[in-house]
Amino acid sequence: MSLAAEINSRRGATPVALLDIGGGQGELAAFLPDVSYCLAEPRVNGISGENLPFPDHSFDYVVACHVLEHIAQPERRAFLDQLLSKSRNGVILLNPFIVEGTHVTERLQLLVDVTGAPWAKEHLDCGLPHVSEIRDYAAERDLEFSIKPNGTLTTSLAMAFIEFFASRAGLADDWMKVNTFFNEKYMNILDSPEYPTAYLIYLGRRGPGIGA
Repeated sequence: MSLAAEINSRRGATPVALLDIGGGQGELAAFLPDVSYCLAEPRVNGISGENLPFPDHSFDYVVACHVLEHIAQPERRAFLDQLLSKSRNGVILLNPFIVEGTHVTERLQLLVDVTGAPWAKEHLDCGLPHVSEIRDYAAERDLEFSIKPNGTLTTSLAMAFIEFFASRAGLADDWMKVNTFFNEKYMNILDSPEYPTAYLIYLGRRGPGIGA
């Protein structure tokens, strides 16, 4: 919903083509029914965000949700260059960043120790990015940079543990009810400016965009 709202606010009534990097089963498409949608997901169609088989500037926007933190730090700029090269207007990132005072390493290690979640181990191994890395990247390439907090870290952490314990207890249906309630009823009050789960960042080409 957050990504769809950002895309809709930027495109207005204009038809757009969207490339979704690492988008799971393509769930984002359900929130953007009138968008020309393309998924790049190695587990689904074998297309990797690090080696995109599309001509440059093929899409109006390129989105990467919870992907950057799974890219090793030395490779992140090349990854962003790859995404930017396929976009006419800009790149939208939504993922966790280092937030000072939130015990990042201890938090992720606790998730690994308790749940064994592979994604948490990858966060540890790759290291969460700093917002300053992306801000510097935007400045060096003369890109528009905007940032919005998304979610609340403590709530998301608690939900990750609830999901794990519910699965262990065989209460998947009850967990889905809780998750659905939060997403449907509390979506608009979950964003914490000081301690967000993630940031939504837009890296935009200045001017009307390529091919506009």
